[in-house]
Amino acid sequence: MSPRKQFHLPASLSESPWGYFQVDRSTGVLLVWNQAFERLYGFEDEAPGGITMDEFYVFGGGGSFADIRAQVDDHGFWRGRTSSREVVGAIIEADLTLQHSDEEPVLHGYLLEHPTVGGRVRPSSRSEFNMLQMLMEHSPDIIFIRDQLGRVLVSSASFRVAVGLKARSSGDVGKLLEDFISRDIAERFAAVDAEVLETGKASVNHIEEVCFLNGGKCWWMTTTAALIDSLGQTIGTLSVARDISERKRYEKELKVAMEEMQIASQAKTNFLATMSHEIRTPINGVIGAAELCQETYLNAEQKSYLETIIHSGSTLLALVNDILDFSKIEAGQMNLERLSFEPFHVLEELVESFSSQARERGNELILACEPDLPGYIIGDPLRFRQVLANLLSNALKFTFDGEIILRAQVANQSRYGVTLDFIVEDTGIGIEEDRLEAIFESFTQADMSTTRRFGGTGLGLSICRELVSMMGGSLDVESTVGKGSRFIFSLPCEVPADPGAEVVEQIGELAGTRVLVVDDNGTNRKISCALCKQWGFEAESAIDAVEALRKMEAAAEADAPYRLILLDQQMPDLTGLDLAAIIKKRPFAENCKIILLSSSLNREEVDRAKEMGLARALSKPVRRNVLLEVVMETFGVKRAADALSRNGTEFPVAAQIGRRVLLAEDNLVNQTIARTRLTKMGHEVTVVEDGAEAVEAYVKGEFDLILMDVEMPNVDGLEATRRIREVEQAEGKTPVHIVAITANAMDEDRQACMDAGMNDYISKPFRTDRLQRVLGEVDAALDAGDDGGIKPTVEVEVRAWLKSLSPEDRSDMLEAAKVFSDSLEEELVELRRSVRERDEYKLGRYAHQVKGVASVFEARELLAAAESLEAEVKAGENWTRLQQKASALENALISLERALAVEPEF
Repeated sequence: MSPRKQFHLPASLSESPWGYFQVDRSTGVLLVWNQAFERLYGFEDEAPGGITMDEFYVFGGGGSFADIRAQVDDHGFWRGRTSSREVVGAIIEADLTLQHSDEEPVLHGYLLEHPTVGGRVRPSSRSEFNMLQMLMEHSPDIIFIRDQLGRVLVSSASFRVAVGLKARSSGDVGKLLEDFISRDIAERFAAVDAEVLETGKASVNHIEEVCFLNGGKCWWMTTTAALIDSLGQTIGTLSVARDISERKRYEKELKVAMEEMQIASQAKTNFLATMSHEIRTPINGVIGAAELCQETYLNAEQKSYLETIIHSGSTLLALVNDILDFSKIEAGQMNLERLSFEPFHVLEELVESFSSQARERGNELILACEPDLPGYIIGDPLRFRQVLANLLSNALKFTFDGEIILRAQVANQSRYGVTLDFIVEDTGIGIEEDRLEAIFESFTQADMSTTRRFGGTGLGLSICRELVSMMGGSLDVESTVGKGSRFIFSLPCEVPADPGAEVVEQIGELAGTRVLVVDDNGTNRKISCALCKQWGFEAESAIDAVEALRKMEAAAEADAPYRLILLDQQMPDLTGLDLAAIIKKRPFAENCKIILLSSSLNREEVDRAKEMGLARALSKPVRRNVLLEVVMETFGVKRAADALSRNGTEFPVAAQIGRRVLLAEDNLVNQTIARTRLTKMGHEVTVVEDGAEAVEAYVKGEFDLILMDVEMPNVDGLEATRRIREVEQAEGKTPVHIVAITANAMDEDRQACMDAGMNDYISKPFRTDRLQRVLGEVDAALDAGDDGGIKPTVEVEVRAWLKSLSPEDRSDMLEAAKVFSDSLEEELVELRRSVRERDEYKLGRYAHQVKGVASVFEARELLAAAESLEAEVKAGENWTRLQQKASALENALISLERALAVEPEF
């Protein structure tokens, strides 16, 4: 019986592609071997029985098996180069490893094959192997080759040193990883190996903290791949690891630093919120008291002092806002909204708000918008306005007796969106070329004297550029010292579906009306003429009185006289009123209407214009729609939107109803100011000093509005609001309107108020007009919530209106009412869907369409609700408020439908 049949190898060894055998420890007789061993040495079915190691191998240096065994006894293994004797098969040389066994009186042998040709090792293969060994020995990476059982066959010096052996040691051969590292980590490596051997896919950059049995620790990033022999068989794994302990240490330090930075950032945020509250509270007191004082009887000197106080307080508030915005941007806490809004209306409001400042400095403030400007864009209207307001403020600050133009134009348009350029040009002091980029740096102005002369923090343009960058746009500047500056704000915008351009109304009755624009300012002439042409007029211009008179005379002689003159007041040589006096005396101007436009309109100019018989005197800059309305009024033409008053009756503005207001405020100064303002408006005010008292007062009384300070002792405003909402839900009460009043100005503060269940948010210091707006919204919400049936006034008004019509018109209106009623349900479904989907654009467009319906049926309530919703969409400030306005519009539509359904008796 052959030795191979006396012993049985496990399948993993028997079928292993590595040559394996066992030898008797005492006699050196080969006891058993696997198929790979037979293949390597060319054995056939049976190997020679009882052959010894000395008969089979020639050991280097003339040594014998006894010498080799002694080394195994001393070191646990032996590894070296051997040659086979001629009595055996094909392989001539092999790398042989013998390893001691603790369980059996045998030695385990492992062979590493070298490719052969005709029984001889190829020299190139040997050199390749030597090169591989050299690379492994000198590589800083940790390299180890293992068989399918996970035993180490070959390793680099770095591996041996890492596991605690000497660099030239062979003590790792035949060992498992768990002989060097903790068992749990070794098992994780084994799991990786198993997956690699099963799938054939390499495991790349497996990161593990390795704990060695000698007490050491380090992080390995290991890549393991399957090892394939020349026959394409998987014979083990090759692993290359890199010690990344230093990198992990840096990562840990970075993580700690980031956590510390976040803690510091949060501390800074808390500090800013606290400082915002502490600073805004006294500012609120100063401005509020001054405004209340202005409403008393004062002499001119006292009024001047109060104006100084209010101006200084407003300036201080602007500085606080700049610092807060800068800090929010720096902390990465500035979030932008995505709302649909009308850019043209924002621009008009901006120019109007800065017009008084422009007049004070003798400046001409001009808005120049291209006609193809989109009607709606999607973005953050608040930050959009902030950027342009800052640019206009700077232009006004550094310009005296000059010109400031705000331009808006389409720079690029594609199916994906549009890029708009908003340009602020001035004729001010200009900026040195080497300071053009410096002005965008924080706390920096063109030079230090600028701060002393003009004031400011030097944060405005820095904040603007950051905001513009967050919007995906760019902010650049061109300037010439002594001639002025040009700031270009380029903004890529998403345009809502089917936005259209800004709709410019054309009036058929005035089509072809000849208009003469008289203005010494070229930009104004160009803009006014373009606007008149958009309205369907024929417009020409004149630069001064001489040219104007010449053109008027020539037009009259050609039997094509001007019917309207848009006349600038501030012109050299002759003022507008002086020219108007001359025109009025000329026979060719008998039927010509004159509208005076003045940058510094005062009572004297208004009275003089009236005495001379001018159509109107308007203050520049004048809004486009206002100018059109004045022109139409001058010629006795009514717009479609004015159908509500076509019977010669104008609707009175309803006075604000006195409401019951609960004021929760712990600061005595703020209490006094708010209570005084509310009382003067005709409201009944109850004052409490903390949140607990607010909840108690609400439970005991009935209120239309609660003004809730957020920062209060004992129970703050947020908790008080939550408790009130719980009471409402438990008792089935209609939710009361709760508005936060707080000095905290951070975005998260506003969101916290909304999350607590508040309806709105007023940041201190709040002005009388802001308070009036909130109270107006309460009125609208309370009116919309009245579901007790049709108000008698609605039915009476509709019946009276129908009765006033001729039989033919009445018949037409009743047919229109049927069409309105049939389509209402479907339209209400769309309205509710737009609310659910928060589609501001659709809500705004629908509100605009409803205004037309209101004009057809003389529906005041519906018109007011539609205008209110449209205005809220444009403001884009509060979604809760917008929902309320949409609900009010729906109620108004239903009320009108019910009113029209009542069959009138005529």
